[in-house]
Amino acid sequence: MKIKEEKNQQILEAAALEFLKKGFEGASMHNISESAEVSKRTLYKYYPDKESLFDSLVEIILQQIEGYLTYDFSEEVSIEKQITTIIKNKLSLLTNQKFLLVSKITIGEMMKGKKPSQRQLERLYLAEESFLKWIEAQQKNKNLKPKWKAQHISEQFNSFIKGLVYWPLIMELKTINEIDLELVFHECLDFFIERFVVDENEKREA
Repeated sequence: MKIKEEKNQQILEAAALEFLKKGFEGASMHNISESAEVSKRTLYKYYPDKESLFDSLVEIILQQIEGYLTYDFSEEVSIEKQITTIIKNKLSLLTNQKFLLVSKITIGEMMKGKKPSQRQLERLYLAEESFLKWIEAQQKNKNLKPKWKAQHISEQFNSFIKGLVYWPLIMELKTINEIDLELVFHECLDFFIERFVVDENEKREA
């Protein structure tokens, strides 16, 4: 890693801890520079204010979401294999320590009224839209039950998986070592298949 990249990483890690501890309003650029072991001059060279630091932390979440949650429909691959990949990707994201840390910060700030920028919200929407389009394609291919709207399937499935992993970790009700990810994976797979996937008998009757 180049020296500039190392310093930037130090700054972002220090900022994340400062925001988590004191919130956006209470966070101090002075404390961040000390924790990151860089001069104020260096800090302000990378980030002119707290807003730009906060935006960079939100960017971390966006990049991870976009990296993990982009799905392509395939007629050649069974829906079971496709949803297996989706669940594994979602679990990898939802248990990523950096993602969880920055999520705590952004959730805390959103509860105080500080929202991501319009551009960031649009990117979040596009990431979720990838899953919706995958669901719609599966419904068009008659692999998912038509009685459920794509939005409903997405919301129910995301609520289910987040309820088992994401929210217990965010609320610090459990640690990652206290969650059986293999069990969670199978619970999510069974939930999706049993609730939404058209079985072979239903296909023959259709």
